[in-house]
Amino acid sequence: MTAAFGFTLILAGLITHPLVSAFGAVTLVMGLVGWFRAVLPQEAHEARACELEAGAPLKPGREVRHLQVGEQGHRARLPLEVYPYSAGIRGGLVGGASMALLAVLYGLLAIRASGIQLISWPQRGLRSYPP
Repeated sequence: MTAAFGFTLILAGLITHPLVSAFGAVTLVMGLVGWFRAVLPQEAHEARACELEAGAPLKPGREVRHLQVGEQGHRARLPLEVYPYSAGIRGGLVGGASMALLAVLYGLLAIRASGIQLISWPQRGLRSYPP
């Protein structure tokens, strides 16, 4: 786990800061050294007692018993209800419209700019806003 975390930090440092990658490299080396010390020069073994249960041997049945839907908590693997494609399309349109509405509200309340001004903001430069 330590080595994997170190590797993740190395990759995260590629997009954030080189010190994150350096810390990830140190963590990766620590994790690898710990792992190698656990398995080399010999693998670690743990002795456990093994007990055999005495019982009548089971003989296999000749046929397969199929469960009915609802028997012993069994459920059908088929979906019980299928939603039409139009439900997904409508949900996407409603979600997109609500995100656009929230963006315009944020622009009006936090930045004091209208939606049209927010669209032209990247072309005009960040220093021209807020007004």
